Amino acid sequence: LAGKGTLALSKHDFATADSRYGEALGLARSKKNEFVAANVSGNLGVSAMLQQHYDEAIDWFTLTLAIAQARKNPTQVQRTLGNLGWCYYQVGDYERALLNFEEAEKASVELGLLGDQLKWLNNIGLIHYQRRQYSRADEYYQQALAIAKKLESKSLDAIVLNDVSQ
Repeated sequence: LAGKGTLALSKHDFATADSRYGEALGLARSKKNEFVAANVSGNLGVSAMLQQHYDEAIDWFTLTLAIAQARKNPTQVQRTLGNLGWCYYQVGDYERALLNFEEAEKASVELGLLGDQLKWLNNIGLIHYQRRQYSRADEYYQQALAIAKKLESKSLDAIVLNDVSQ
C-alpha cells in the first residue's frame, strides 16, 4: 500500500497517494508497526507539503518526529526537523523554522550527511535574508556553497549562488 502511495506521489496523483498512505497507516497502527507508521506519516507530510497544505504537513511531520525520536532514528529525525522547518517558514513562523533548521543542520553534521547539511544551511540563510540580516544570511550561504563545491555539484552550486546573489 505504501509503495502504491509513493508511486502515485511521484506522479503528483495526490488523492491516490493520500488514500494509499492512509490505508497503510491504518494497517501499520493495527499491527503496531512503528517503523512503517513513521515512514507513512512522513510521506503524508511530504504529500501535504507538495500541495502547499503546510498546516496539515506540520501535523504529519510532528507525528513522524515523535515516532522517529521514540525509535531513536537520527536520520529520520533530522530530515523531519528540516521538513518541519520548511513548513514553518512557508506559514511565516520564522522563529520555529529557524529552530528546526538549526537542529536539523546540527544532526546532519553528526550523521555526516553533507547534502542535507547544505540544504539546512541554505534555509537558515534564507530566514536571515527574510529578516534583512544580510551579513548573517551570507555566512550561511557561504557555508552551503563550500559544501556544494565539496560535493562537486554544479546544480547545488547554482541554487546556493542564486540565493547569495539576492
